[in-house]
Amino acid sequence: MTSEKLKEYTGQYSETKFLEKVYKFAKAIGKEILLQALLLKMVLEKEDVPVNMKLAIIGALGYLICPIDMIPDFIPVAGFTDDAAAIAAVYKMVHMYITEEDKAEVRAQVEEMIK
Repeated sequence: MTSEKLKEYTGQYSETKFLEKVYKFAKAIGKEILLQALLLKMVLEKEDVPVNMKLAIIGALGYLICPIDMIPDFIPVAGFTDDAAAIAAVYKMVHMYITEEDKAEVRAQVEEMIK
């Protein structure tokens, strides 16, 4: 998925909708993608991240939130694969803004969410 395509989903993002989605579907989303999505949210809140990176993050998180996407989320196993691809692509773009402390904090959150 291209950055241009992800920009179409920026209007879907809100922190409230994002948190509702990840808590409701934490197990279905999967630990690794959940970890990456929460780290993206953390990077989004950092002041030193360029605007174009933040737009890509908002697009990817908006895509995750959006109920209508390439592969509907309700389809078992495959439902979150397209969302995973969008999250993983943007995660690669912004990984340099993620610290080990960020990872530790989010890992703890994920463990609580998937219990």
